[in-house]
Amino acid sequence: MNAAYECGVKRFINTSSYETIYSDPDNTILFTDSCLADSSGKDSFTYGKIEAEKYLQTFRETHKGKDKNMEIVTIIPTHVVGPYFSNYYNYLAWMLKEYMSGSHKFLPVYRIGICTVGDMC
Repeated sequence: MNAAYECGVKRFINTSSYETIYSDPDNTILFTDSCLADSSGKDSFTYGKIEAEKYLQTFRETHKGKDKNMEIVTIIPTHVVGPYFSNYYNYLAWMLKEYMSGSHKFLPVYRIGICTVGDMC
């Protein structure tokens, strides 16, 4: 981050994980920096993502108002689908693949945000 900052990078985009946040007490859909989950007791992936978020918050605060202005944006996709580099699919990816290929004629009610790899790029 320091090297990017010193080189004058204008925007840093961090791809985080839905596991790094928790809903606020009012149950709104707006998530802020205050919705960061506790990293203790988490698996290594989630722990690393939460700690990275903490680092970015600290970096943002320590560099606020300085001569170089680097925007830090965090995107939090809930589930990213295909293309896959292996034959392993988790259940949701398999279900979507089957639905898109016409093998299944219905898709069960599923409340989760889905985006494609192309959406992320």
